[in-house]
Amino acid sequence: MLGNGSPRAALQGPVLAGLAVLTGLTVLAGCGGAEPAEGLTRAETSAVTVDYPSGWVKGDPAQAGSSVTFVARQGAADAPDAQLAVLEKPVKASTASLAAAAMGTARATGQAGRETKRTQAEVEGADEALRVDYTYTLRDAGARGVGVDLVAVKDRDVFVVRITGVQGRLDPGTIDAIVASMRLTGE
Repeated sequence: MLGNGSPRAALQGPVLAGLAVLTGLTVLAGCGGAEPAEGLTRAETSAVTVDYPSGWVKGDPAQAGSSVTFVARQGAADAPDAQLAVLEKPVKASTASLAAAAMGTARATGQAGRETKRTQAEVEGADEALRVDYTYTLRDAGARGVGVDLVAVKDRDVFVVRITGVQGRLDPGTIDAIVASMRLTGE
């Protein structure tokens, strides 16, 4: 029976208070405004903020395409194990689903890809967001590639965080950490 001075009752208050604090910290950590989690570095473009693994090397976005504003990769520049690219306004769309379709997210790697999962996502500052997971065959290696596009729409402008890599070398936890950190900050 609770409330009668039993050890169970004595623990209930502190346990509930502790859970409330942990819940609050979890919510704050999920917000893009918090500092990057340990082992992550923050990238900020004119409109997108996203965290990526600190060991990854920044690349030249100009070499990646006209709408690419940030690139980071793990491994050699000519054959990275994993890569992150931020695309700003590659297309206009009223919904994240239409944006993903217009961009052909599963084909964005230049290879025939296969979408494996599509889920609604939350991105701070966006009207709507969609996570698209896909696989594809890597050109030179013949290995399987995995990719995730986090497509966010704000006032018909589209912003994408694209994560691609060699299957088995790109940790799913890394993908989830990058996805959870994206937020729209400007424009």
